[in-house]
Amino acid sequence: MLLPSPSCQGRLPDGADSRDLSLLEETFQESVRRLAANMARVGVALVPYFTVRGPRRQGQLWCQSRSVREISVQREILEAAGAPKIASYLDPKYSATGRPATHLLPGQSWHQWGTAMDCFHSVAEKSIWRGSTFDLMRDEAEKLGLVTGAAWFAAREPNHVQLGWERDVSVARSLTFRELEVALGKIYDIGG
Repeated sequence: MLLPSPSCQGRLPDGADSRDLSLLEETFQESVRRLAANMARVGVALVPYFTVRGPRRQGQLWCQSRSVREISVQREILEAAGAPKIASYLDPKYSATGRPATHLLPGQSWHQWGTAMDCFHSVAEKSIWRGSTFDLMRDEAEKLGLVTGAAWFAAREPNHVQLGWERDVSVARSLTFRELEVALGKIYDIGG
């Protein structure tokens, strides 16, 4: 399976936590820029706060709403699956430090592959985190073949935009964790 990857020279740090649109995978980057232009025409600025997110940062976000026991169990599963580096990103020191942020482990998030962006909106210099502008963004995104988290039933995230389903990189369904670790190593400086 050919996975998309962020647009960058060399490998990114494993703790990458970027707002930079230029790091997004090229096809997605162009779609996001068109989405931003369409939204700007109606007075809504898209303000990214997550674009590319490295596997270390993904692990921190996954851990922040879980117990030490849950983290330990998942680490054991990953180690047994031949993915010790991914397992190492699940650090118990981040246990119970915040609200749920993701159900996806390192490598499973579209952010690691440069094909997702989280944003808020700015309207008349006011930051908007929920509301009708996100319905408009969903509609505009769909016209461009993108999907927003507003379409999700389990955990609605209207501020999340990603490639459309036809370019699904839900690698959790298609790659083993060992394969994920190898693929991540081509994009991020994960050591080993």
